[in-house]
Amino acid sequence: MKKILVIVLAALMLFGFCACGGGGGSGGEYVITVYRERSSGQADGTQDDVVKEAIEEKFYEDTGISIDLQVTIYSQSELEQRVSTGMGVYTQDLDAVISYIGEDSGAIVMPYAKAERDIVIDLTDYIEDYPNILNAIRMNDPQHEVEMSAYVPIGTMDEADYQMRMIPAVTPDSGYAMIVNADMMRAVQDETGLDPDDYNVLNEGYKNMTFTQFETLMYAIQDEYTNLRYPIAAKPWDLNRIFAGTLLGYYGENVIQEDGTVVPGYFTEGGQMMLDYMWKWSKDGIWENESLQVDDTDRIGWFASGLSAVYLSYPDVEYLISSMRTVESIDPQLDYIMIAPIADDITEEGQAYAAEHNGEGIVRGNLKDIKASEALIIPDHRDTDTEVLLKFIDWQYSSKENYELCLYGVKGVHWEEGDAIDWNGEQYETWVYPLANREEFTLNPPYSGKYLMLENINISNRLRGDYTVDEQAWYLTARYDFPAYDSNSTEGVWLPDITDNTIRNHAGIIDQNFVQYVRGPAWAGQGTTAPSQLLTGEYIPYFYEYCGDYLDFLTQQTQSSITYFENLWNIEIA
Repeated sequence: MKKILVIVLAALMLFGFCACGGGGGSGGEYVITVYRERSSGQADGTQDDVVKEAIEEKFYEDTGISIDLQVTIYSQSELEQRVSTGMGVYTQDLDAVISYIGEDSGAIVMPYAKAERDIVIDLTDYIEDYPNILNAIRMNDPQHEVEMSAYVPIGTMDEADYQMRMIPAVTPDSGYAMIVNADMMRAVQDETGLDPDDYNVLNEGYKNMTFTQFETLMYAIQDEYTNLRYPIAAKPWDLNRIFAGTLLGYYGENVIQEDGTVVPGYFTEGGQMMLDYMWKWSKDGIWENESLQVDDTDRIGWFASGLSAVYLSYPDVEYLISSMRTVESIDPQLDYIMIAPIADDITEEGQAYAAEHNGEGIVRGNLKDIKASEALIIPDHRDTDTEVLLKFIDWQYSSKENYELCLYGVKGVHWEEGDAIDWNGEQYETWVYPLANREEFTLNPPYSGKYLMLENINISNRLRGDYTVDEQAWYLTARYDFPAYDSNSTEGVWLPDITDNTIRNHAGIIDQNFVQYVRGPAWAGQGTTAPSQLLTGEYIPYFYEYCGDYLDFLTQQTQSSITYFENLWNIEIA
């Protein structure tokens, strides 16, 4: 049926009747209705309608197909409610959903993509007819890591059929970084021996602070500044992402060990140590023991007001730059620096390395990669419009001109090319708002980017040209100069849903008990026993005795998935 639709569509285009009829089309147009999740800091643009018209006109000029783009941005909670209604078989006005890709409680697209019954379309065969989409996903990704995330297992854990049920975005994880109050650092320099000029990434030959040095600095600042809220302002999962990576060399809920077995990250030496430090820091007031009760606006305010010495936050250095602009608007005189990834000098391997390298410790890197941060799913009841929707996405990827129209708006009206930036022998393109409207557009962006279905840095990856020289250096250092974590986690490999009641119940109990009795108290600084002692003394032995089948499931399915994809693309997945 798909092939027939393609042929029919081509024939209609040949005779100039392509705009007639067509699924949800009305008034001679194909109506493409998309619900998408609002990203951090995203707001509707003041001229979204102007860009919408320009996109529709150019798509018609290039293809002869008339479309009416109806794209609505919702908050996570609003989107969840809308999608639960719009995915129904009897609801015919939803063509696609775009949202964060993952399997946690905030994920929206994954439950529908993994559903046994055909709620969303299997794109495995469709995608071959849209080479621009497929090439854009595979470009600069020899391990197919991004493409892999588009496949979900359908069926039981004993026999799962992997189907491409999502189209992934291709986005950079530009790396975490930390901001440190330089004045506070100088105030305790005699005690710590740490000069902020030595650790400022803007300075040539900057050093990596070790884990021990960082902790020493935090306690020294706490003693010096008695009015602090907390020296460290950070969400618990962000703190974990940075420092677990420091200790482990990777970040992930589940990790693949050298023998191929899969275990939760907190089973490992570094995972347990990180829980212990979070518990200790929270108990001592070094880090927030109320971390789940405050939001990032509070943390930015603490840092700007001198109530915190360190600020870090998800998702990446771009957000960090934006946050520091807010800080400067509150206190233009505040002196702060960005520091490089923390070096490990406390694990057994880190101690051995530090002993031979003047106490420097191992620099394992930062969380950054090319990844699928969000994905698009298509309801199964939209067969006719599917062809038009996929053609539209393919068209967006067919040229840099089309892509940037959908991402930035009309060139010369909403944006223009900025000066290229030279960095370590490479040139990076930029974009800026037109000079005549720069102040207005900076305060009230003209376009939200909502009509670009999926970001793909392989088509275009411009840097904002309005960054200051220092901000440019922050961005490029974090994204391109910091080393990256290894890929030892299972993230991006989706596993079949657990159908065995015993295993499913065990998995639920394990997760609940860990959060309630280990992780929760650790983050809140509660209890008298270190989390690692709870884990090794009671929790992990109990886990293996009563829930070993769950670990067997994780290992079996992870290895089965890896083998499937290795055979599919004839590659070796590390």
